[in-house]
Amino acid sequence: MKVLVVGSNGFLGRNVVKKCLQNNWSVECAYNTQKESIPKNCKSFYIEKLFKKKEKYDVVFLFASHIPYGADNSFNKKLLDTNIQLPLRIVENFPDSKIIFSSSVSVYG
Repeated sequence: MKVLVVGSNGFLGRNVVKKCLQNNWSVECAYNTQKESIPKNCKSFYIEKLFKKKEKYDVVFLFASHIPYGADNSFNKKLLDTNIQLPLRIVENFPDSKIIFSSSVSVYG
């Protein structure tokens, strides 16, 4: 099974990556700003490179999101790009993949 995890640094993403690796699946991780938590045995790349590749994935896990809080608690370009445009681009670029979209945003106040 070949999977892509977008948002692999967050709580959900880290745990899904771990589980996929335990199942001996081929795991690739796309990141935006941080890649420190991505296991070394996963191929990782900056998110914008994802849309230039023509890879095929059986499953795409989408856990990336922007959570507005504090001074950044308004509708802005980052919110639109991450929470609306990114899922749309994933669906358009991987029409044959099963896409699993989830968020832990509800656990934040």
